[in-house]
Amino acid sequence: MDRDWNLLADAILAAREEKGLTRHELALLACVSPATVQGLESGRELARLPRAIEHIEEALGWQTGSAQIILVGGQPIPRG
Repeated sequence: MDRDWNLLADAILAAREEKGLTRHELALLACVSPATVQGLESGRELARLPRAIEHIEEALGWQTGSAQIILVGGQPIPRG
């Protein structure tokens, strides 16, 4: 199954900007490094999602697993 890393990058960037956050602010909220956020927003293909993705999903208001859904063409699921 092909994964579209650019879709994930665009979704993270759009959600971050919608919340009015800088990369650094998102990194602080998610307890990850700014480099992790930058790497995910770059669209660079990875062998696997970083473990930190769950923290980023939470900080963006997405349910756990949303990144995997986006990678295959879906939309993030908002936390309810």
